[in-house]
Amino acid sequence: MRCRRNATRPMLIALGAFALALSACQGGGAERWELVPANIIINFGRSPASAAPGTESDVAIPAQAIAGQPIEVVILSFGDGCSLQGTTTTELGDHVARIRVFDKQRVSNEEIMCTTELKRFRHRLSLVLPTPGEWRIEVIGVRSGSGPPSVRPAVITRTIVVK
Repeated sequence: MRCRRNATRPMLIALGAFALALSACQGGGAERWELVPANIIINFGRSPASAAPGTESDVAIPAQAIAGQPIEVVILSFGDGCSLQGTTTTELGDHVARIRVFDKQRVSNEEIMCTTELKRFRHRLSLVLPTPGEWRIEVIGVRSGSGPPSVRPAVITRTIVVK
């Protein structure tokens, strides 16, 4: 069987043209992302009056813990087509744990189009509370709303008993 070189040439030219067009649509440069405070979900699909205690936001923290043992904390945030899941930081104080939630936002000097999809990000972290007593857990991010300013700081507070 004999291969003809000229038969694959048009396909390679078309593939190269497609790759060139695709890179032009994407701005031709590397994407850059920056960490920004995450839009944390507050009262998603529920009114505060009808929510069970401890469920008025999409933050899951157990009601009790054992000193020095890790507990799992789950925080939901959201973004659009120009957002990716970010990270969290934790700071322990005197019976206070502050969890700051971040997501990544696409940065560009050009006009870019983002898809109008709703992305939900699940931030999971392991938290160790070292001493017994009542602890206040503060989840810090932002919330979007109507009217100025469109983005406001948001803090969700929970109390946990550590034995």
